[in-house]
Formats: sequence, C-alpha cells, structure tokens
Amino acid sequence: MSLPVHAWRRLVAARTLPLALAGAVGLAAPPASAVDKAADAAQPPALPAAAEPAALRALPDSYTTCSAQPDGTIVISSASFGDAVAECTLQAPTAGYIVAIGSASLAMSDTAYEVHAEIMLDDAQGDSSDRWVNVYPNANDGTDKTIAISHYFSVAPGARRISFKARRYSGGNVMIFDPTLTAIFVPASAAQTVCGSATGTTFQTQSSAPVSAASCQISVAEDSIAFAFATASMGYSLGPTEARVRIGFDGTTTSTSDRWVNVYADDQDGTDESVATQYAFAATPGTHTFDLYASRFDGSGQVTMYDPVLTVIAVPTSAAAICSQQSGASYTNPGGTATTMRECTLSTATPARALVFASASIGRSDPPAGAPYEGLFRIATGGESLSNTERWIDIDNDSGDGTDRTLATQWGGELDPGTFTFSLRGSRYSGSGEVRAYNAALHVLLLPSDRLFYSDFELP
Repeated sequence: MSLPVHAWRRLVAARTLPLALAGAVGLAAPPASAVDKAADAAQPPALPAAAEPAALRALPDSYTTCSAQPDGTIVISSASFGDAVAECTLQAPTAGYIVAIGSASLAMSDTAYEVHAEIMLDDAQGDSSDRWVNVYPNANDGTDKTIAISHYFSVAPGARRISFKARRYSGGNVMIFDPTLTAIFVPASAAQTVCGSATGTTFQTQSSAPVSAASCQISVAEDSIAFAFATASMGYSLGPTEARVRIGFDGTTTSTSDRWVNVYADDQDGTDESVATQYAFAATPGTHTFDLYASRFDGSGQVTMYDPVLTVIAVPTSAAAICSQQSGASYTNPGGTATTMRECTLSTATPARALVFASASIGRSDPPAGAPYEGLFRIATGGESLSNTERWIDIDNDSGDGTDRTLATQWGGELDPGTFTFSLRGSRYSGSGEVRAYNAALHVLLLPSDRLFYSDFELP
C-alpha cells in the first residue's frame, strides 16, 4: 500500500522552515569513525565539587511532580490517538509551568511501521511535541529503538492530566515496551527559574558547525544548578545524514552532551528517529541562555529536526539540587553481563520522591570489535535493575561508522530516609559487536514533601 508522507503533511500544515540555512552549506564532514566522537576542550562551568549535604531550608514555593512507568508491552493498531501509553495527574496549586518528559522502547510487531507520538495536557492534541519513529525488519526480531519526547506547558491552577500518547502513523502495528512519563510543576512565582522552548517549528541546517535550533533563558538570584533536557524528531532531507546534537550554555557548546543520530533513505520519506540529551550546569547569579544546537557530522543531506523542545529548571546550589554523572567518557561492553555506565549516590533525611533521568548516544565501535548488535539498557537502584525502564537498541553497519541512535530512559519513585545509589547499566542482548555508548548522563532529582530538591553531590 502507499504510505503517507508526513514530511509533506508538515509543510501543508504550515510549519515554518528557518529563513536561512546557517553555516557552511554543502560542506560534508570528514569520514567518521568512533575515535572522532571525542569531547571538545571548551566546556561550560563545572558543577560544584562533591560536598556534604547542605542544611535543609524551607522554600516559599511548592513544586509538585507525578510519574508513570507501566511495566509491560502495548500493541497499537489504531491510526488515531486513543488511550495513553503512560499518564499521570498532578495538582497545580497556582498558575505555573509543567515540564513533561517521556520515553519508551519500540520494537517490531508484525511488519514495518511508523509511529507518531505526542505529550498532551488534559487530552488536548497539539503540534509542538510530535515525534515520528520508523521500525523496520532486520535479520533478527526487527529494529529496536528508543522514542524520546518532552514538552513545556503553561497551566492554570487545578488538577492537570499529562498523557504520553501514540498512534500508528503508517504500516503495521506499533509495539511499545515500558513507556515512562515524568512531569514537574513549577509555580509562576518561580517563573524566572524555569524556561522552555516548544514552538512546533522545523529546523534545518547543513552546517558542520553547531547552529541553535531552540533557545530559552532563566534568571537566578543566587548560585544555582540548572538541569537542561532536550528532545526532537529527526527526519530525512536531501540525502543520508548523521546529525550531532548538543546543549549549550551562554554561548558555549557542551560536547559532553553530544548525541549522534543517523537518518537514511527508505521507500517512503526516509528514516525518522528521535533524539534526547541532558546536562546540568552551574549557574551564577544573573540571566543565562540555553540552546539546543545541531550540526551535520557526516553525510550529504540536510539535518532536519521537527518540534525541537528544550526545557530548563534551576534550583539553588544551597539546596543541593541534583546528583549527577555526565563526564563524557565512552563506555564499552563486549558481553551479555550488565555493567555500570554511570552511577551516582544521594541522601535524604526525610521521605522524598526521586526523579531519575538517563540518556546516551549509542553507536558502533571501529572494527574488529565493531559489528552489529542489540543492546539492553536500564536504570538500577541498590544493585537491583528496574525492569520498567528497559530499552533495547539495534546498531547496524552502514557506509560510515555504523548506525548511531539515542538511548533515553527514566524512573520516578518514593524513597524513605537514607542513602541511595542509582545507576545506568548496559549489556549486549544479541549480535556479535561490543556495546558502545558516548556521553552517558545520569541525573537524579529529589523532591522532599515540603522542600525543593535536596541531595548531596556525586559528580564527575
């Protein structure tokens, strides 16, 4: 059958393209290999050194959160949005803002398909967080990928339902494993410390230098930690392309947040992928600008991002907001036994809610260790893996350094007082290649019932 061409639909829907394609149009990147994917020397300010927990202090604003992480498999045959794959409700005590972040593992059900997903507020369908991802047959059980999605809403007081929904856009039935959704409410009285860019625009560039695809600003009155998270839908334009995506802080790009994503031609409008990256920054008093940057790393095509979303939440350093591992080191695992990719430890003196976010760029090592494989990734706490955070990702050969794809997963749960260790773990699920990850990042945010975030630091 003839499948819909959603790139054309987006243009018909009047999604505005940038007025100009910035950078060195037409310049192809040099041949890529795994050794090229190294962190640049220039980096934004580092987070504070490891420290003892700061004294708890009451803050005047109420930050609330909700999360959902059903453990299981969902098969979707409908071409319309129906029930949510993950959904939660939070109470907004005042007007404010909601940052919503979701992810899931996609797998083959019966035949090739393309899935279309959105995050919705109170079931209202929009066009600012659309994600499209293709899944194809391969020599094993089909291509496995992560779908990553986020959104930023302005809300009125009251109960607010946040839904992660998906539908069959074309092809066969959609299969989703372990969808997760996290939402954080920030009151309007703290509006200076949260920002988001979710405009529903399309960004394109052929530049080999980073170009801003989304931007937002915060203002902080004291030394703070700013947690930035970004996602986008990556599409095909003009030819096969490997894109590089990263987060920037006050004009300095952060190579240790790099994510690489390949898009290829297929028999319709080309491969669609999603990308996610995250980073925590040290912010001094004043106004700070954050950017989601993209560039062409390799290939002949044009980097195309649909609905890029960038969100930032800042909290005072004195509240010890976050435990973080984001050093930018590479990870390899040649076998089927799970090992730790990133790990951090935090403490809470009161019952608390933990929000755990993890992501990485998954690729192929150079030969001889480099060969196709399927990787399995998950979050663990206390040495126990959380099965409802599992992500499977296939990496294949191509004409360059192999397929590059994004890993994104998350978890939310209640903690009793004590000290807790969280980790992101990876292993080879099938195939002969070694698992390779770049710039894996793990961040844990704590929300005690009557405080903002509180933890001690476990830093790179």
